Amino acid sequence: MAHEHQIHRRFLPMVAVGLLLLGGCETVKQVGQGAVDLTKNGWNAMTGNNPAPAPAYAPGNPAQAGYVSGQPGMNQPPAQEEVPTVRAMGQRMAGAVERAFGGRYESPAITRYVGEVGQSVVRSAGAGSMSFSFIVMKSDAVNHYSVPTDVNQANVYITLGLLRDLRNEAQLASVIAQEVACIQRHFLLDRMQAEVARYEAEQQKRKLVEVGTVIADVATRNKTNGAGALLAHAILTAATDMVVDPNRPDKVKGYGVPPEQIYAADADAIKFVSAAQYRPTQYRSYLETMLTLSQSDPLIKNNLMETHPINNDRVSKAEQVLAGMKDDASKGREEAGQYKENVLTALVAKPAAT
Repeated sequence: MAHEHQIHRRFLPMVAVGLLLLGGCETVKQVGQGAVDLTKNGWNAMTGNNPAPAPAYAPGNPAQAGYVSGQPGMNQPPAQEEVPTVRAMGQRMAGAVERAFGGRYESPAITRYVGEVGQSVVRSAGAGSMSFSFIVMKSDAVNHYSVPTDVNQANVYITLGLLRDLRNEAQLASVIAQEVACIQRHFLLDRMQAEVARYEAEQQKRKLVEVGTVIADVATRNKTNGAGALLAHAILTAATDMVVDPNRPDKVKGYGVPPEQIYAADADAIKFVSAAQYRPTQYRSYLETMLTLSQSDPLIKNNLMETHPINNDRVSKAEQVLAGMKDDASKGREEAGQYKENVLTALVAKPAAT
């Protein structure tokens, strides 16, 4: 009888672990120490992409440094779960983007000016409770980017390289309007919320497994909790890898949205520019300028054109929106003098290295 009791003691924890793995096999499986494969119901299925599985935490990879308990080099998920929330995912994304762009450019005057233009666009866009922060980055790469840092907050990044290539305040407003439109259309937020929902569903499944086994065995509970930490780590890593290439932590990635959604965001942005009393035709001028310069400038070709592709079709679609506005398309201010005084002259006086 004692021998039979010992068999039950050994067998039931195995049943619990088996149920857990069976219930979650389509979502996450462990492949070696710390490696995670997001499969049928995972990140790749949700985004429509099918690249290699999310990589393990890699020692020495600066894109992942400090992701596990603040200790670079640990090749395993944390013992205690870091719950994937939109805020947690957004903070990871924002940190990765800022590292890729070389960190923030410390100039209160330029930052304030960009922020004032940005907030005027936000007001014209009717952003409601969504709060935006506008951040200038040190990088000479010509690019701009936006990341939701919570369900009602977002960061908009603009590089020094891009600021040097703009010619007036209306073009700066156009760039900012693009990113505000992308945030309002939830290009990233919907994907982040889907991953949070998937994690919460797996949490409920694990709780049911624990209750179903009617076992208070510590080892069983630890294995269940370990699977939760593994999934949490996988989701947070996948979120970060979505905005920065894990093999090139110095390069941001595009959102990967269809051209039709980009055209729709452009149409929104043109309306935001007009509502902010800037000249909408400067939106088209910005697109045309970047398209022309990209033919000879690798800082544009290898950055902006990869994350925000501009081609003749996109310019043509923007022209159609402007044509629909008729005379209003040429109304509004450009503020070339203001832009030169507040940005271009200031950048000459204070180069990026300082």
